Amino acid sequence: MRVMTDEELRAALRRAVGMVGSVSRAEFARKLRAMAELIDDGATADAVRDVYSYWVARMKKNPKTTKLTADRRAKVSARLREGATVAEIKTAIDGVAESEWHSGANESGRRYQDLTLICQSRSKLEQFRDMADSRSNVVRLPKSRDRVSW
Repeated sequence: MRVMTDEELRAALRRAVGMVGSVSRAEFARKLRAMAELIDDGATADAVRDVYSYWVARMKKNPKTTKLTADRRAKVSARLREGATVAEIKTAIDGVAESEWHSGANESGRRYQDLTLICQSRSKLEQFRDMADSRSNVVRLPKSRDRVSW
């Protein structure tokens, strides 16, 4: 994949802004997504694929029917550009995977585990990362009926 230089990117954005009135909103959004994919360098693309593969495995998704959509790619790329690490995103995925509520034990019975939710914003990513971190630091005490006699 070819990476655009800063000058090429500026020129492409100037052209894109100039054509807003001449194309539909959907077409403009499609072209912006295509440009965003060109901006991502190979390392970012590899990191996005690594995060996506981990999410598919951790959430027990069918890899044949679950796709790395443009929306999922964009959310993960945005968090990586903000400075999140692959390990941090994977920890956030673990936090959601271990959450009973996000796994469907809620009023609606719906699972809230999509990668777009996990990487929706930096604050969401931190929230889910902290959920995983707090679970790993919790000491689980036995319930009173499980008391051990000495």
